[in-house]
Amino acid sequence: MSARNIIRSLSGALPDRRGVAAIELAFTLPVLTFLSLGAFDVARMLSAQIDYQQAAAEVASLALARPPQSDTAYLKQAAMSASGLTEDKVTVATSLTCNGTASNSSCASGQEQARYVIVTLNGQYAPLWTHFGVSQTINLDVVRKVRYQ
Repeated sequence: MSARNIIRSLSGALPDRRGVAAIELAFTLPVLTFLSLGAFDVARMLSAQIDYQQAAAEVASLALARPPQSDTAYLKQAAMSASGLTEDKVTVATSLTCNGTASNSSCASGQEQARYVIVTLNGQYAPLWTHFGVSQTINLDVVRKVRYQ
């Protein structure tokens, strides 16, 4: 078969575009699948972060409604309940400032005092898809500070 005959037989197949879409889909489908898995993982991480932020906001609201005198255990318990975190991942502390300066004791008379509750949640997110992209756990830390007095 000569080159002229080969070109003539192939020229009839060039205008035929049947099956092109299937071939293009075969090339793009793996890429789209990986992008979808990554987007799903990022959405789950953002959802967990928002859950922790909402839990910290609930505890801050509770501290405003029922200010702690000295014991913050009920606030810590509320934070653990709202966030689903364990005791070692939740910290609730109080602080005092006198005229804008941190203090460990009571303020002298005439000084402006402010009391705060600081809620710290140390969550983590472990991605489901670790083969590509993020392959380690991500810290989702939330700190909420509210003045109650």
